[in-house]
Amino acid sequence: MGIFDKATNRVKSVAKQTNSKYEESTEVSKVNSKIKEEKNKVKENYGLIGKEYYRYSRDNGQAHIDTINELIAKVDESRELIEQYEKDIEEIRNRRSEERDTIRAEEEARRQEIEAADAQKQEEKQRAKEEKEAGSAAADTESVKADKDDDLF
Repeated sequence: MGIFDKATNRVKSVAKQTNSKYEESTEVSKVNSKIKEEKNKVKENYGLIGKEYYRYSRDNGQAHIDTINELIAKVDESRELIEQYEKDIEEIRNRRSEERDTIRAEEEARRQEIEAADAQKQEEKQRAKEEKEAGSAAADTESVKADKDDDLF
């Protein structure tokens, strides 16, 4: 029974750890998609800033400066979002890592419980065997004594 319990415990633990890693991957992929989206916005806005700066240089118009400032604000906003998303990824990884550590600790505790129960069963078997042998030896001794007593009569 102990080997089966150990194997079952291990399989459950590995399944939980695998699931945790899969969920981490899924969450990180979603956040990475958001980062990629924001980086694309940054590139697009850099291009638009370049166009507006060209128009400003050519036309020397204030309207272009306002547009450039709006685009710069959008780039700054995207960069802040990217920074936050990267922090989110780190948080996800830390949380999932802690989850897997907990799973491993639970597995180890369960394994120790199983081993302790197995050791106790072994001790009980050994004690019963010793008691049986002691009882058998006592019976043999009494039988020998009875035979000697019969020889005296």
